[in-house]
Amino acid sequence: MTNIRVSLLPHQRKFIHDVDARNKVMVGGRGSGKTVLGAIWVTKSVLENPDSTILCAAPTYKMIKDTIVPTFEKVLYSDENYAFGFDKSHILEEYHKGDMYMKFRNGAKVLFRSIGDERQADRIRGLNLSKTWVDEIAMIPEYAYRVVQGAMRESERAEMIGTTTPKGFNWVYKKFVENKDPHFNAITNISSEDNPVLPDDYIHDLESSYSDEFLEQEVHGKFVKFEGLVYRGFNEEDYVIDHDDYDVDKYVYGYDAGMTNPRVFLKIAKTPNDKYIIEQEYYRSNWRLVSAIKEFKNNMYDGGVVYCDPSAKADMVEMTSESVKAKKGDNDVDGGISKVQTIISQDRFRIHRSCQNTINELHSYRWDENKDKPVKEMDHALDALRYALYTEEKRGSVSSGGFVVTDL
Repeated sequence: MTNIRVSLLPHQRKFIHDVDARNKVMVGGRGSGKTVLGAIWVTKSVLENPDSTILCAAPTYKMIKDTIVPTFEKVLYSDENYAFGFDKSHILEEYHKGDMYMKFRNGAKVLFRSIGDERQADRIRGLNLSKTWVDEIAMIPEYAYRVVQGAMRESERAEMIGTTTPKGFNWVYKKFVENKDPHFNAITNISSEDNPVLPDDYIHDLESSYSDEFLEQEVHGKFVKFEGLVYRGFNEEDYVIDHDDYDVDKYVYGYDAGMTNPRVFLKIAKTPNDKYIIEQEYYRSNWRLVSAIKEFKNNMYDGGVVYCDPSAKADMVEMTSESVKAKKGDNDVDGGISKVQTIISQDRFRIHRSCQNTINELHSYRWDENKDKPVKEMDHALDALRYALYTEEKRGSVSSGGFVVTDL
């Protein structure tokens, strides 16, 4: 095979040259070159492994379409100054954009798939994979990771890599950083500042937008234990479950509007003994409202009330037109947080392990020590949770009786 020279940043070179670990992640800040690294690693895998099947995965289809595929195309052939700069006709045999599938002239195949929840992950169970790259791996549930691992059976030298911004000390930290198995490794603390081609104002804008701890996580790529957590009583050992062995009295839903920020739906089971179990989440940025509501209705909605961000009036109108029962959630932040804290402390709260983004937020949602209110970062799923639980609890207390004092 012809030797090909590619310019890499020092941390990218270190990652590529680590040939001992068959499962490894690079953890870095935004813009630190993680996605480019993943695309370069996949291209290298294509060239070195004829007739192999390689998976490129991400939490959402939108991330695949808008980030992964364009970056891979750019690395592969569209800019000779960027990376490989191949002639497309010399390396590609087939390219089906609709099916997210490439076949190369050496017989290697690259598939692009989203695996952000259990339903999506289960679709790849039947694949026989040689190599896999998962971008933003800290945003997928561990279940999806295990499904991918189970599909890595095409080669004795199967490899799986992940690239990600850290999301607290979640399963990625435990699996890749704490793990003493030499086949697992993590290259961490890669800062956005380690990428010299980023515009100066990009990092400056991030620094001016983020609090200190969030800056350490999102820019400097560090695993951070957030101080002053709002839901200090939450821990994964006691509250995260893998089973569905419980009775459901009804379903309630929380909804937080978003476009650039994630749009979030939470499906929450309420049991006969008044426990709340978050069963399923949709958590996606740049997700058009009409598409989001239709997917929610078809794949998550089992009847019941969707408690919404009260400012999202147009969203509620659209849900109603699709026969989804949407109501304004109570947006009393202090009251809502207090109620969720009480539910957790009363051991009336559980969350399925597949709801990774909500778990990540529970580990990072914290008080602003200077303003006596939560910091507006990593709060989208928890806003949806607050609308649902607080409003549902208030409705329950009214329907159960009592009296109201009014002026005569």
